[in-house]
Amino acid sequence: RGGAAVRLTQDHRPDRRDEQRRIKEAGGGVFQVSGIWRCTDAKGAARALDAKASFTDHDSTLYLSCSRTLGDPALKMNDDRPILSNVPDTSRHALQQDDLFVILGCDGVWDVLTDQQAVDLALEHWPDPSAASAAIVRKALSSGSGDNLTAQVVSFGEWKRERGAEVAAQRAAAAEAEARMVREPSTRPKVEEDEVDMFA
Repeated sequence: RGGAAVRLTQDHRPDRRDEQRRIKEAGGGVFQVSGIWRCTDAKGAARALDAKASFTDHDSTLYLSCSRTLGDPALKMNDDRPILSNVPDTSRHALQQDDLFVILGCDGVWDVLTDQQAVDLALEHWPDPSAASAAIVRKALSSGSGDNLTAQVVSFGEWKRERGAEVAAQRAAAAEAEARMVREPSTRPKVEEDEVDMFA
């Protein structure tokens, strides 16, 4: 929106308390594995709680870092209360005059990029949504994402071309000003120290 990122969704991750409650009520478990919250079935939960258990290359237990997916049927065996839900949280947002595009991305993108970083990358490639999508994926990969990477930038039409160019130029100028401030040494005010006897 005018070059500023506006989050339209909330990530479906097992670190959310409401998702943890839903998963546990469905018979699953939620654990941190190497610092990342993951959900699993009862077998995986028992294994995660067993201090003597070790994991092998042949371990087939799923430990997923998302709590709602289209795939992974093994965690959806109970139709009434699946551990993994395929029902997304949805919301409606009115399109504003300054809305130029929307970015759809999988968790591998959002694990390493902020919303604003993705918007800035899209603006750098305005008005080419294909180039913007590719740039977001490349940046996520070079930033160390270890997950799957998919991004799609959907522009809101040719009629936004001029406004998008203006916003892209403004964001580029703001980014350059921020970079210049970081490079310049900060000036510190000179402080006159009085003699103070701190033991008096």
